[in-house]
Amino acid sequence: MKASDYGLKRPSFQLDPELDAEIFVGREDVKKRLEDRLKRAIVTGTSLHTVIYGDYGSGKTHTLNYVYKFLGKQKLDVLPIFVRQPRITKKSNPSHLYASIINAISMTEIFELFVKIFDSVQERIKDI
Repeated sequence: MKASDYGLKRPSFQLDPELDAEIFVGREDVKKRLEDRLKRAIVTGTSLHTVIYGDYGSGKTHTLNYVYKFLGKQKLDVLPIFVRQPRITKKSNPSHLYASIINAISMTEIFELFVKIFDSVQERIKDI
């Protein structure tokens, strides 16, 4: 048997959250609920708010990478942002979350995002 017989890209059964994101094993219920919610948000054009939590090593990052790959297959332009969890022992407020998000995005990604927003607004204004 080869690693590829098991859907793996390396001869190891340890999944890499980024490389093996399309492999989602053992939680078909979670996978189906996520996909159904994502599809509904795509069809209705609404935003989706979901909290993914769990113990260290439980598959949170793997799940988020799976969602990213799933949305990419839907031909959606997605910018994944991984924000570190604030420490529970310290007080935090919304500005801490905002700072974490900004720190998680590179300046290039921020600039590209603003360009996309500007371009989309220009297209709408041109149609008016």
